[in-house]
Amino acid sequence: MKHVCLFAMLAACAPTDPTQLVVVVDSDLPSTQLDTVEVVVRGLAGGEQTARARLVDGPLPRVVAIERRGGPVGPIEIEARALVAGVPQVSQRRRTSFVAQQTRRVDLFLTSACVDLDCGTDTCERGDCRSVDVPPESLAPWEGIDGGVGPDAGADAQVPDDASVDAFVDADAVDANTSTCEAPSVPGLVLHLDARDVRGAVWPDRSGFGRDATLTAATWVPDAFGLGLPAVATRSDVKSFVSFENPVLGTTEVSFFLVLRTDDDRSTGNARNRSCVLGSFVAGGAAPSMALVANGGTLGLSVAEGNTYTPAVIASGSIADARPHVITGGRRENGASTQGGLWVDSVLVGAGPLNAGAIGVPARWRLGSHDDEERGRFAAQYAEVRVYDRALTPVEVVQVEEYLRCTWVP
Repeated sequence: MKHVCLFAMLAACAPTDPTQLVVVVDSDLPSTQLDTVEVVVRGLAGGEQTARARLVDGPLPRVVAIERRGGPVGPIEIEARALVAGVPQVSQRRRTSFVAQQTRRVDLFLTSACVDLDCGTDTCERGDCRSVDVPPESLAPWEGIDGGVGPDAGADAQVPDDASVDAFVDADAVDANTSTCEAPSVPGLVLHLDARDVRGAVWPDRSGFGRDATLTAATWVPDAFGLGLPAVATRSDVKSFVSFENPVLGTTEVSFFLVLRTDDDRSTGNARNRSCVLGSFVAGGAAPSMALVANGGTLGLSVAEGNTYTPAVIASGSIADARPHVITGGRRENGASTQGGLWVDSVLVGAGPLNAGAIGVPARWRLGSHDDEERGRFAAQYAEVRVYDRALTPVEVVQVEEYLRCTWVP
């Protein structure tokens, strides 16, 4: 699935007479049943694009504009979903078409009356099952977020210029099952490895800090995820890892992002032997070290001190399903405490307190093993790694995650 979330107003880029559908999503769900809204757009060729908005970034209603620049006018299917902690609660769908050189409004209301109501191929509307098909001529012209749904179907098109327009979806890209992946500009990037840059045993660092990584018995795979894009593969049966300068020495707050896939579901009894996904534990010593580890396919995050290695944050579920995942994590100073969190594909899978203190060791981090190169072996394919020396804001996290999904996840 392709994901696009540009978080931009459209007035600066839309043509004089655009052909658009503007989707307005609202809901009566309580906050316990709604923290994220998704709008999924499905085109003629079976392609999909998804715009996602977390409500921490702003209240409902949320607005997504879909523009057609060429090709057929429809039909096009639009589905809005309410999620909490990544779990869908309720959805509503519409199937309609564009009206040439006009901008029409599509209202989707996610109501508690539709929770647990299965309408099959139809859709739920205020507690009743109804057809998903809506004649395009019955859609009201766009008159702004508070413009109502006037009856004049022949009104001139208006370019959406309301400040609440959250995302833009290109209908032509949906039909082609492609999308434009726009790299985010987020401050604090101290390590950036992209598998498209690998040259022999060297994996260049894009961050500008010169922390180029070295491959040891790790191999470059030209088409790892079925998109014609590469990855770097580590193994668990030999000393196989990627090493680079620790990008967060002396840092108390960290944000990291990885795109990888694995089927390594080995379990180990000793916490020190847990598979090292990113970072490293160091035996002995008082200085804290940090590692993202896996055990039986389940992720864990810890800042270890001395010989204490048990991950303080344990994720739910397993990533050992041979599918590519976007993994997000980090540690944040919260008053007198340090909190850690882990997300898989934007779903929170674990959170809890971590040992306080700046990361002091080791001098080098690894993908695929701990510092002694014998323990914590991990077999995986890594496509991209990003590490930031601060706790990113929710908006920045969404920007990075959406870019990584758009680039690497089929």
